[in-house]
Amino acid sequence: MPISSALSEACSAPLNSMGSFLVFFHSISSLLFRHGGPGLLLVGIIDSSFLTTPFANDLLIIEQTAIPPRRMFYYAFMAALGSGIGCLSVDVISRTRGQTQFSQRPLEIC
Repeated sequence: MPISSALSEACSAPLNSMGSFLVFFHSISSLLFRHGGPGLLLVGIIDSSFLTTPFANDLLIIEQTAIPPRRMFYYAFMAALGSGIGCLSVDVISRTRGQTQFSQRPLEIC
């Protein structure tokens, strides 16, 4: 059973706090699923930056390649590229913010 079908069944339960979360998760995952590679790129950037989405890329890759497995390497490449861009963005932001903090306070040696 595809993940989206399982989520649809779970979302048909009465809406409580977990049910509303599943509805939100289902709508986001179906949006990203429809975009294919660019959706995986976006999830990779989000996952490797300041926000985290545990197993989101893995589950989306599995679901994307379940039907047409010939695009597996494309989806894996897009997820890895997104992860690299996310890590690079954190590095750039940390370095520029660190340089700003370092220049505001002189280093005292003693």
